[in-house]
Amino acid sequence: MIMKNSSLFLRALAACEVADDASRADNGRIEFSVAAAGGPSTRAVEYGGSPVVMLGSGGRDTLYLHTSVEANRSTVDAGGGRPTRGVPVTTDNFAAACKNFGVTAVDADGKLFMSDEEVGVFSGGVWSPSNGARYWPEDQTLDFYAYAPYSFNEKKLPLGGLAVDNTAKTVSFTYAAPTTADGNDAEAQPDVMFAYRQCSRDMTEGKNGTVPLTFSHALAGVRFVAKDIAGCTINKITLKGLYGKGGCVYDAEAGMFAWTLSTDSPKQDFTQAFDVKLNDQQTGEQQITDQDKATTFMMLPQTLGDATVEITLTTDDGTRHTLTGKLAIDDLTEWEAGYIYTYAISSESINWTYVFDVTKNITLPLGGTTGKYTVTSYRYRTQNPSVR
Repeated sequence: MIMKNSSLFLRALAACEVADDASRADNGRIEFSVAAAGGPSTRAVEYGGSPVVMLGSGGRDTLYLHTSVEANRSTVDAGGGRPTRGVPVTTDNFAAACKNFGVTAVDADGKLFMSDEEVGVFSGGVWSPSNGARYWPEDQTLDFYAYAPYSFNEKKLPLGGLAVDNTAKTVSFTYAAPTTADGNDAEAQPDVMFAYRQCSRDMTEGKNGTVPLTFSHALAGVRFVAKDIAGCTINKITLKGLYGKGGCVYDAEAGMFAWTLSTDSPKQDFTQAFDVKLNDQQTGEQQITDQDKATTFMMLPQTLGDATVEITLTTDDGTRHTLTGKLAIDDLTEWEAGYIYTYAISSESINWTYVFDVTKNITLPLGGTTGKYTVTSYRYRTQNPSVR
């Protein structure tokens, strides 16, 4: 799983001439099909035991945080769908969410056959290089290293120092979680994935030259839902005190990621504007993040420590609340690559108004020491006073 602060030294692939066999069309074109490890998760959502109490200003307002964890097993296949931003990649949205991926290929002699080439032409269910067809070398096995997306929001994915060690079958890279000036950080964060396949033309699907690539997710997804909560609008959510930069070694054969966080850089805050309207609801679940899946945070795997979440909301009576609490809950102390962490929020004090009335004045007879008074104590649903 995650190995933090590990010292992993790579033997970077030496630069050499790129073998271009484009003239050997008789050997067939190299094309790609894509999928992800496993199928869509069918695990039931289960929220953790003890919720975290999130205190507002003066300790009066509270919000409760519950968690669930599920593997990010979305099948990464070519599909349609509307253009998307930083959404978790699924079966139906790979083409729209990624649009392209990068491939480096190394031959049996350790020479570069493809050097971080963009693969962005999709037709007939397969993908081809963007800058022209590549063709299989005769009787050779190639090691293919891929990552997706190749570019995001019209910019090359910020992978610094991408290096392949074909002997160790590893890829090393650095990554910084994107932020924005307008507080829409989650929308700017892609679901970064890597894949590896050793293949010859005779080993491809139907010996047709199509290389099957199985992608693994390098980041941790963080999403939010609401449970028992008063009618309100979720204005924004901020993840605070987290590392946003790091280096990673992808073990291609195991499909695992070992992250080393850039602890010399200050911790960061990541904010996403929502403005999602929630109904006054005592049972069931309401979506926050999934009203627009692009608002899913895609974060570096890391130990949570003292990291917090801050939720700003406005109740239907116009009162604005800012509530904070720790992201670490019970046994959930870290985010791991390839998992989606769902935080369910529920409230208490903003849901209910509490009444405690006592008779203001008591008249005692001269020389008396006792008298009658009345106490009325109850609570009612703030947004629905008939619920009492």
